[in-house]
Parts: sequence; C-alpha cells; structure tokens
Amino acid sequence: MFLTPGGHKPNLIFIAIDDLNDWIEPLGGYPGVKTPSLTHLAETGALCTAAQVAAPACSPSRAATLLGISPHRSGIYFNSQNWDDSPLSEHNETLIGHLRANGFKTYGCGKVFHRWESRLRKSDWDEYYLPPGYMDSIKNRNVTISEMARRRQNRSGRDGGEDFGPSPSGAIGDTEVTDWALAKLREPAWRDGGNVLAMGLYRPHLPFAVNKRYYEMYPEVPAMPPGFYPDSGTWLDNERDLADLPPTGVSLGSKRLGRNLEQAGEYDAFLRGYLASISFADFQIGRVLNNYERLGLADNTYIVFWSDHGWQLGEKLKFKKFTLWERALKVPLFFAGPGIEAGKKVHEPVSLLSVYPTVCDLLGVPVPAHCDGVSLAQQLFGQANGRLPPVISFWGNEELGDDFECYMSVRTADWRFIDYRNGDVELYDHRTDRFEWYNLANPPRGVEVNTTIDMMRRYLPTTLASPAIPKGRRRAS
Repeated sequence: MFLTPGGHKPNLIFIAIDDLNDWIEPLGGYPGVKTPSLTHLAETGALCTAAQVAAPACSPSRAATLLGISPHRSGIYFNSQNWDDSPLSEHNETLIGHLRANGFKTYGCGKVFHRWESRLRKSDWDEYYLPPGYMDSIKNRNVTISEMARRRQNRSGRDGGEDFGPSPSGAIGDTEVTDWALAKLREPAWRDGGNVLAMGLYRPHLPFAVNKRYYEMYPEVPAMPPGFYPDSGTWLDNERDLADLPPTGVSLGSKRLGRNLEQAGEYDAFLRGYLASISFADFQIGRVLNNYERLGLADNTYIVFWSDHGWQLGEKLKFKKFTLWERALKVPLFFAGPGIEAGKKVHEPVSLLSVYPTVCDLLGVPVPAHCDGVSLAQQLFGQANGRLPPVISFWGNEELGDDFECYMSVRTADWRFIDYRNGDVELYDHRTDRFEWYNLANPPRGVEVNTTIDMMRRYLPTTLASPAIPKGRRRAS
C-alpha cells in the first residue's frame, strides 16, 4: 500500500458514468469528439484500452463491479433486478462497504449504484448526497430533439449545463453532484488521507439535455460513426451487417428508438446530442481533475473512472445497449495516482470485475475471497508477469423462471465469441475486424474456425445461477 508522507492511508476518488462508450479522445472511438479532460487523465494515469463490462445494462454491470461478483454467480443479469436481490449480496460487502469496514471514511453523490434512491446500503456510507429532484432526470425521455432545440433557444443554463424537466435534474443534477464532490475534496481531512469519494454522473444517459454550448461543439450533421458497416451513407445501411448474424443475434437490442428517429428525421440531431452530452460529462470530470491537482491531492489520492456499459447508435441497426457485441460491452477504464505509470496503456481485455480487487490493492486492504476478478495493480505499476484471463460477459431475456435464457460472450486479445446456447454462435477476429462486421461462425465454416470456437467455448462457465428474484416479486414462504 502507498502511504502519504505522514504515514496516512491514501484517498480514493471513484467516478462512475452512465452510458459512455469508447467515443472519447483517448480511445479514438469517434474522430472529432472533444474530451480534453479524459485525454489529460490518460496522460497522467493508466488507461485500459479494451475494458469490458460483465453485462450490457446498468443494473447487472454495476452490481458485478461494485460487488465484485460475476452475473453467473450472483444471478443479477438484467435491469429489473438490483444488486441486493442476490443472496450473495447479503453475505458479502460492496466495494464501498469493504473500504469503510477497513477504516476509510466513505462519501457518495449522484448515481453510483443502479436505482440509487432506494438501493443504497446505509452502512456503506458516512454521507451521501442527491440533488433535489434528481430522479426527474429519468422521467423526461419523451421530449423530442427538436423540442429540446426549441427550448435551448429560449433558456440559458448554468455554466455546467441546463435542464428541460419540471424540476432540477439531469444536467443541472450532474453539475450539483460535481459541486458537492468538489466541496468535499476541499475539506482539510483529505490532506491526511483515508477518504473515499464515490461520484456518479448521469450524462451521457438519455435525455441529451445539456447546455447549448456543448451542442455548438459539433456540426448539425455529424459524421457517421466509424463502426457503421463499410460504405454506409445512413444508419439504415447497417442492415447489411445483419446478413451473417444468427436469428438470436438479430433479435437482440433496441430497434424502436431507431424507427422513431427515422420517422421524425432526427438521427443526426440524436447523434449530435450524444456527442454534446459526452463533452458535458467531460467538463464535469475536468472540474474534479483541476481541483485534484490544484489542491495537491495527486500525491496521496487515487482516481478510478469507469462507465457501466457501452452504447450503440445504429450499428447493426441497434440502439442503446442490451447486446453482446463490442459496441455495447467496451467501456473507458482509467486509474491514476501515486506510483501508477503516467501514460500507461493496458491493451489486453480486462473486466470491470477487476475494479474491486485493484482498488483493494491500491488502498492496501485485503481482497475478499468472494471477488471474481483479478487485480490489475501489477499492470498499473509496470510489474505485470503473464497474461490476463479472458473476459466473460452475460446477457439474456428478462423472464424469471424456466424461460430464462442466458447468452455469453468471451473476449480475448484476438477474438470475440458469442454463444447463445441454442446453436446460434458468432465469432469475430479482432486482429482484422475491430468493429465486428464479419461473423466467421456463419456457416459454412472451415476447420480453423471450428477449432477456434471449441477453444473459446472452454472459457465459458459450466454452471449458471438462476436469476435472482427481485425482492418486490418474491413469493411469501
């Protein structure tokens, strides 16, 4: 464990962000995106360039990351469940609770856990802050892009963003969350160490309601995403990317949003809104980083920054998340602080399950036996010896009971394999196909492809926990 010059414990700033894919400058996911704060974080710390989530949805991903337990053991697979629905959550500490039990003061604000308003374990926290009306930021999704544009002409927002709902929420909520976090960092106790600040930002989650100046960073007709199928003129041209997919793969993901955008003629505005929301979130991160450095905290404070899942904007005709392709599973993951190599890149795929044990190693607390991930501390300090294990991700339908189907993905440095467990499979060669355009498992396939499929299938777990039943739906015994 690193100790401050006075022999005190280090601090931790732990930042979770919602719906951010790899469209940031350091990952190069979208040319022209403006994220100077995250570029600075990559220059001063370490960036995992192929980080993957355990599940492509908010609740199961955050549950896996913050409990350190894979979905296939916890039974938390989809959004209608919460981390505390799992029987394993009753007997194991969250990352925050584990740090508090080991003598750290723990403070939280914004969206860290999913459904934050009712799913906070009070024993985890010394203090937790939510702005008034914060829940409204998920209730205003039906405002069209055109309507938001009209309102932007008539209203001016705070420096951090503006809100289009009936009460302070959304962008203003994220600004207020950041305000509170900065006030906490300025407290004298942070000089002495032993503090944890967990901060959750809601943007770039829908709705894309942020200050006009972030929209003005991007043209009204942005360039098409680079992950679109070759020679695509519009997002609808991605239909050609479905030709080699099995029926189960075609059926996954959200399509309705795309149809609505097409009918309203608002795809370009939607794309612009996502980019603007990314830049808004980056601005809030920059406020934290500026204070982190100005207050002298870089000498005794670690930063961990992660997103709960990726996001699709028309690739394979899908929107949002809920698939097992790279676009929905790949996320930003940064570590910075004392002893971590500046500008370090970890190129092997890593799972967000590694966050829990890595934070424990950085802060000098024991790694609980229940953790499924492996620590990345050796990679961060330039002492790595050996390869990291492949990343397994899980997704399935939201039926509880006998109809539940769990689909699985394996990601190695070279390959992604998806097994829908009904005979449908997909295989992509990431050495030549980083956007996963060409499914090599599409019959007919040769001996080499079948051999690779057999190899990848060996990484998959042989037993899967049944879906944990949400507490509100459990039958009385």
